[in-house]
Amino acid sequence: MPSLAKTIWHQCVDFVYPPLCLSCKLYLKDRKALFCEPCLTKLHWINPKFRCICCFRPLDRFSLSCKQCRTTSCGYIRVAAAFEETELAVKILREFWREDRYGYYELMCSFMIMQFYKMGWPLPDLISYIPTKKLARLQKGEDGNRLLAKMIASHLQIPFADLLKRRLFPDDLRFKWTKDMIIGDKVILLISDCHNPKSRRYREISYVLSEGCARKLYFLSFTSMR
Repeated sequence: MPSLAKTIWHQCVDFVYPPLCLSCKLYLKDRKALFCEPCLTKLHWINPKFRCICCFRPLDRFSLSCKQCRTTSCGYIRVAAAFEETELAVKILREFWREDRYGYYELMCSFMIMQFYKMGWPLPDLISYIPTKKLARLQKGEDGNRLLAKMIASHLQIPFADLLKRRLFPDDLRFKWTKDMIIGDKVILLISDCHNPKSRRYREISYVLSEGCARKLYFLSFTSMR
């Protein structure tokens, strides 16, 4: 009887609030899904073979790194993202920041973990995140990158740590090391929602965390902005 009552209840809920794909608005058979399978195919995986291993910029020819990274010392960091900046990827990011829905974190988390293994990176000793701007944190209540990093750390069974804070009055550097944990000779994976190849934050963070003598830094994002 309880199972019958539960079925009737779900049918009533589906009638009033039908589960629809957030992109094309088609009916979803899986009540927990956010998008239908045809829409998910619109997410374009990034093939790491055609990206710089340091900054993740597209490569014009077959090479491990771009011209800029070959002329600078970048062996300390590695950067990657799961998807290209498509309409659906941007829509997922917007909903990720707008709604407190567990499904978005699960969706992004699963795709990012898949890309992590595709990159062939070693399992990190610690997982942390890149803090967002204060305004974004206030609007959502908690830093979305932090929640995403904690979920990925839980799935990979890797310790999570708050390693970075944004400076209230940034001068040359926007971030500072919290120094709450020893990071000497540790491999660290830092999580963020989107990757901007033109951003200098990766080198800033590598400079800040070099004070703690971290062995290597890996930066992983959900989507790569153009």
